[in-house]
This record gives sequence, C-alpha cells and structure tokens, in this order.
Amino acid sequence: MGQDARVRYTKMVIRQAFLEILKDTPLNRITVKKVCEIAQINRSTFYKYYYDVYDLFEQIKQDILDRLKEFVLNIQTDSSRELMLKILEATKNVSESVLVICSENGDIKFLTDIFSVCYSHVVPEFYARYPSLNESQKQWLYHYISVGCYGVLRCWVESGMKENPEELCDFLEVIFNNTISFKQNISKNGTYTFFV
Repeated sequence: MGQDARVRYTKMVIRQAFLEILKDTPLNRITVKKVCEIAQINRSTFYKYYYDVYDLFEQIKQDILDRLKEFVLNIQTDSSRELMLKILEATKNVSESVLVICSENGDIKFLTDIFSVCYSHVVPEFYARYPSLNESQKQWLYHYISVGCYGVLRCWVESGMKENPEELCDFLEVIFNNTISFKQNISKNGTYTFFV
C-alpha cells in the first residue's frame, strides 16, 4: 500500500513538473533532463514510468480521457443536456491541465478527443429526434451541429473557461435544438426541403 502511494506521488510530481514546463515550452523542446530537474528526481526514476516526454504527454491525456469516460458512464441520465453539462463540469474540474495540454505548446486537437467522449451517448437521442431522415442525413446533420459545438467548446477552453458550465450548456442546447429547424417536404423525386 505504501509503495503504491509512493508511485502515485512520484508520477504526480513528474506530471506537475512536465505541465509547468509545457506552459512556456513547446512539447518538442521539452527534455527529460528538464522535467527531472523541476520534479527533483533522477532520470532513472523518470524512465521507470515513461519512455520519453511524448509517452508522458500521451499518458496524461489518456488518463484525463479515461477519467472522463468513467465519469460519463456513471451518469444516470437519458438527457443529452444533462450529459453535456456533466462533461463540461468535469472538464472545468481539470481545467488547468486541459488548458495547458490544449495550448499551442501541446495538442490543440485534444479537445476533439474530449468532445468525442460523449458522441456515443448523445447520438441515439439526437437521431431519435429526426425519424424521417435516412442514416446519411442524420449523420450530416449531427456532424454539422457537432462541429459548431466543438468550436464553442474550444473557444471556451482557450479563453480560460471563464463562463460557468451551466451558461455554456444553455447556449449549446440552443445551438443543438435550433441551428436547423426544418420541415420535411417530400417532392415527387424524394428530395427534402429544409427551412432554417
């Protein structure tokens, strides 16, 4: 038990040191030596847990995603709004790490991974709203809306997550529900007319 606590503490110190450096230094310029200096550990301790700084970076991202996935799986709701709110709250709880990871020094595409965590949970409810659309049309509509939601989420994260998750969730729900309101008009050739 004591050894496990020491391992967790050592990994935490290494990760904190790495993220501190990442605030001001691009990932490709961070060295194991620098991480060890800040973490006050020797290189052999670092290599006991990580292959290099890229492996460390990937493990940090994966840990955040794993915790988020576990969190989402434990949410007892069929509401996409409630799910999105919980994900935004969870994201804000690890905001410092997410802000550093998604910075220009790290991986700005990491937000896509965060956003995709809720994909399989939101899609069934979303598709159920539009039973008259075929599968391709449902996918087009979902991706159209999700790209906009991703843009809002990215802006929120990059601006420091100043607004509370409830406010952001309200805004996203308006986008989700009203970006396209349409009436199906099937002509003789089977085409659809969408009224925005």
